[in-house]
Amino acid sequence: MIAGVMKAYTFLVSCLACVVVSSSPAAVKEWTGNASGFWSNPNNWNPPGAPAADESLNFSADANSVMINDVPNLSVRELVFERDYILSGNPITLLGSSNNFARIRITEHGGSVTINCALVLANQCIFHCEPLREDGSGKLRINAGVNLSGFDLSLVSFPGGAGASAVIEFAGSISGNGNVTISPSHPDRGKIEFVGSAENAFTGTMRVSSSGSLPDEGVYFNKQSGSVVLYRLELDDGVTVDVQRPHQIGDGATVCVSGGSRLLFHGNTETIGNLCLTNRRSDTVPSLVDTGGSTLSVLGDIIAVNNATNVVPTIRGKLGLPGPVAAAAARSTRNAGFQPVSPTSSRHAPGNSSASGTFEAHAGWKPAIRQTGGLRYASGGVTPPTNQRPPK
Repeated sequence: MIAGVMKAYTFLVSCLACVVVSSSPAAVKEWTGNASGFWSNPNNWNPPGAPAADESLNFSADANSVMINDVPNLSVRELVFERDYILSGNPITLLGSSNNFARIRITEHGGSVTINCALVLANQCIFHCEPLREDGSGKLRINAGVNLSGFDLSLVSFPGGAGASAVIEFAGSISGNGNVTISPSHPDRGKIEFVGSAENAFTGTMRVSSSGSLPDEGVYFNKQSGSVVLYRLELDDGVTVDVQRPHQIGDGATVCVSGGSRLLFHGNTETIGNLCLTNRRSDTVPSLVDTGGSTLSVLGDIIAVNNATNVVPTIRGKLGLPGPVAAAAARSTRNAGFQPVSPTSSRHAPGNSSASGTFEAHAGWKPAIRQTGGLRYASGGVTPPTNQRPPK
C-alpha cells in the first residue's frame, strides 16, 4: 500500500509540479457567504469584491453553500472546495496560468460538491478529488457540460486518508477537441463513474491508467444513454473498467487493452471499431476483454501484441463480426497463435497455443484474427455464418 501511495503521489507531482512555481502568483479569494449565495455580491468574499479574472477561489465557509455564479464571462485559475457546495449559474472558464494547470479540487475534510454550470478549459486541467483527512469524504459531481476547447482533462480520485473516500461522478457532456485521462485508486473509495444521459462528444482519446493503489479498479461506464467515449479508449497499467450498460463505447472506436488491464462488459452488448490487446514482458496477468455472456461486435481489426513470458492476451465470451474484417498481423518476440476450436471448422491461425470460444460471423466474413503475437480466446465454440463458411 505504501508503494502504491508513493506511486500515486509521483503521478500527481508529475502532473502538478508546476503548481508550486508561478511567474505571477494568483490572487486568492475566500468565500464567506456572509450576505447571500450570489457570487457578484462583494460582501460574500474575503477580501471583499466579486471574483475577477486570474483569481483562485477557495470555499470552506459553512454559509450559503448553495451558490449562483451571476458574474458574466468569468475566468478563474482554480476552484478549491473543503465542504459541501452546490454551484449553478453562468459558465466558468478555467485558466490556470502559464506554469500551472487549471484545477477543480476537493481537499482536506472533503465535501460533496455539485457543479451545475458549464465549464470551459483554457489550459490543461485536473478535476481532483483528494480528501486528506482519515475521516474525509469527497464527492465531485459534474452535471453540466465541459468544453475541452483544445486542452486535455485529467480526472483523479485519490482518498489521501486511510478511511477517506473520493468519488467523481460525471453526468455532463465532455465536448471539444482534447484528451481525457482517468486515474482511479480504489473500486469503492476512489472511483470515477460516468452517468447521466448526455453523450461525451469530444474528439480525442480517453485513457484509463493506474494511480498506484491496489486494486486498480473503480472506473464505471454507466450512462443511461449516449456513449462515454466515441473515438479511442486505452486501458493501461493493470486497470479495470466496468461497463454497466450497453452502448457505452462508440461503434467506430478503437479500444486498446494493455499492461494486464481488464475491460469487463458484464453481459452488456457493445459494438466497437477495432480491438487491440497487448501484454508486455513484465506483465504477470493477461490483458483481458470479458463480454460476460453478451456479444462484442468488432467492425474492424482485432490485433494482439505479446512480449510476455507466461501470459497471453485473452478474449473471454462471444465475438460478433458483422461485416468484412481486415486481417492483422501482430508484432511479437513469441509465437503463441490464436486457435478457435470447433467441430465445424479447422481454420487455425499459426502458433502454439490453443483456445476455444464462441465466435459469430455474418455475411461478408473474412479470416479476421491472424497474428503471431499471442491471443487466447476462452470458452465456447466457433459459429460460422450460415451463407459463408470460413476457408479450410
